[in-house]
Amino acid sequence: MANLDQSNQFNSIFEPNDHWLAILKQMLLKQLKDEVKEQMKQLKEQMDHQWALDQLAKMLAQDRQDHWLALLKQMLALERLVHRLLPQTQHLSGQGQQIL
Repeated sequence: MANLDQSNQFNSIFEPNDHWLAILKQMLLKQLKDEVKEQMKQLKEQMDHQWALDQLAKMLAQDRQDHWLALLKQMLALERLVHRLLPQTQHLSGQGQQIL
């Protein structure tokens, strides 16, 4: 009978009870909260990086658009200059041939 009492005492030490289950539950809940917090932090960092990349892409696209617009304006100015100078050069060319 003493053996049975010792066995019951031994088993009762290792049997889960409400106190230990509550502690274990709190530990697991804290670990889960910490993991979720870390994942949220990483997600926010990824979103911030993506936002920065998107902003950079927009800036580069705008710069490229501004560059092409500036080139087109220069080409238009050159074309106007050519149309304005063409009659004068033709007139001078005609005068040069008359002198010869």
